[in-house]
Amino acid sequence: MNKTSSDADSSVFTPGAVTPKVPLWTSDFVLLTLANFVTFLGFYCLIPVMPKFAESLGANENMIGLIIGAFSISALFVRPFTGNLVDRGNRRLVLIVAMSLFSLSFVSYAYAESFNALLILRLVHGISWGVLGTTLATFAADIVPAPRRGEGLGFYGMASSVAMTLGPTIGVMALFAGSYAFAFAAAGAIVWMGMVFSALVKIPAAQGRGSQAETGWRRFIEVRAIPLALLLFFSAFMYSGIISFIPLYAEQFGLGSSALFFAVFAGGVLLSRPFSGRLFDRLGENIIIPPGLLAMCACVLLLGITQEKAWYLVAATLGGIGFGTVSPAYQAMAINRVEPRRRGAANATLITAMDLGIGIGSITLGVVAGFFDYRSMFIVSSLSGVAALAYFWHIIKPNPKERLG
Repeated sequence: MNKTSSDADSSVFTPGAVTPKVPLWTSDFVLLTLANFVTFLGFYCLIPVMPKFAESLGANENMIGLIIGAFSISALFVRPFTGNLVDRGNRRLVLIVAMSLFSLSFVSYAYAESFNALLILRLVHGISWGVLGTTLATFAADIVPAPRRGEGLGFYGMASSVAMTLGPTIGVMALFAGSYAFAFAAAGAIVWMGMVFSALVKIPAAQGRGSQAETGWRRFIEVRAIPLALLLFFSAFMYSGIISFIPLYAEQFGLGSSALFFAVFAGGVLLSRPFSGRLFDRLGENIIIPPGLLAMCACVLLLGITQEKAWYLVAATLGGIGFGTVSPAYQAMAINRVEPRRRGAANATLITAMDLGIGIGSITLGVVAGFFDYRSMFIVSSLSGVAALAYFWHIIKPNPKERLG
């Protein structure tokens, strides 16, 4: 009996095994990476704009944390259903609808005249992001060949890192050149370009009609990805303080535009991604994840301890290296542990945890900042990194010989 492509892709693969060189930079991979780039470029345009916009509507630290967290909280509610839909449904239709709604949501912010209106729009925007992010991530996992999965997902993730470099600067420039409405419209127009790239991608067919073998909640959540999802939750909790409050932190301590921080942060991600992905494929997760988590902890601790500009930029570099190392490793670990037909559910499980970490983290750290200050907030967030390290070593106990799909 001949093997199908799905069967071949689900064969046993172990990091470090000798495998034939397979092409990575196909036209579909390039186009999907470009679509991912413009999606995140629009998203990162709002990083320096949204906290200030919320502040202009009368929001304090607690309320700003809620505004940032609401986006992720609403996204997490649709992630599991999206994973099942991507595994079973009309994949191109899901992508087109999600990309359209995500783009239009940016423009809608210009009509928010109160904190409550902005909160509602953030919740709606988060829903479209939950569908779009899961869909793109699943397509990437399907397109990247298994022997180069860590490397491929690392390069795919670099698109968001480049977007992180450019997005905040574009957002600040758009705000200074026009108004909040102009900045929102510019971000939406950038995301709309993703429609062009997405339309040209040969979207891989759903593998085995997805989750038909699973029933109940298991159709939406991949159990084998839950341990890694919890690890990502702790990491995202740390990251939430950075994306939510760095613009206001930099302003309070006279450190200049937060765009510089995010540019240096993204530079750290770009520096780490090519090497960390290859090391993951060859040596496994034990070599990659602990140093990455330590770098993230060092980033937030430095932000809490010192407010000198030089250390501020060192913190950005360490944060970028850490985040750029662990993020694709988590995804590769999860995808390697499931069959191709369950990749949508695995991605949804993982990204749901990230949404939950950012959502709960933004709200919780906003409360800490309101009661104390930003320095205390960053120190508190480092405890999540300590928890992630302890969990990795004592609970997950990854085995490099484990069967990978």
